[in-house]
Amino acid sequence: MMTLSASPTYRTLDIGDALFSVQSGASTVFRVESGHILLFKTLPGNRRQILAILTAGDYFGFPVSGRRDCAAACLSPALVAEWPLADLAPRTLRLAAEAHLAAAMSTMLDLGRKSALERVAAFLGLLQRRRLDLPLRIGLAADCLGLRVETVSRVLHQLQRDGIILNPAFDGASMILNPAALELIAQGRGQSGTGTPPAHRPPAVPLPGTPA
Repeated sequence: MMTLSASPTYRTLDIGDALFSVQSGASTVFRVESGHILLFKTLPGNRRQILAILTAGDYFGFPVSGRRDCAAACLSPALVAEWPLADLAPRTLRLAAEAHLAAAMSTMLDLGRKSALERVAAFLGLLQRRRLDLPLRIGLAADCLGLRVETVSRVLHQLQRDGIILNPAFDGASMILNPAALELIAQGRGQSGTGTPPAHRPPAVPLPGTPA
């Protein structure tokens, strides 16, 4: 838990509002009070690598060598608290920066080790654990996972066919029908396409003109 000596200033943000850009000077640190903040980097070809989706209670904006190492923008209407970096003790700042770097490295390692199916399953589990119930565009999820939009869409439809999710979209935790099977896939210890217990499958809808 960080200890800050001064009261923060508060900023109310709308969807798409930018907080800072990559390599901008860093003189403050932030905490999400409500809503969701996106941390990302822009890659060649105008692509994005999403580093984190932040929610209430998350601190962010710690500098690396005095500058921001990523960009931050508002994913949903949000309120953030902002403190001057001078209010943080040097040791607190160092530990926070090290934790921030370790989290980013862990994300990249996970992306490199997992299959497309495992990445999507892990991302769905993350949304559930962090209670991120806001609908997300498939394109944004693809940026998070380092995958093509078509690949993410194909995996979502596969998970739907197997009765693991309700809809082939990112609609929040309520879309997960079989969290145990999803976790096994995310850990590389299960696979979609082998079927799930009938109790987890949505009812089949007969085609017009065919017997029920």
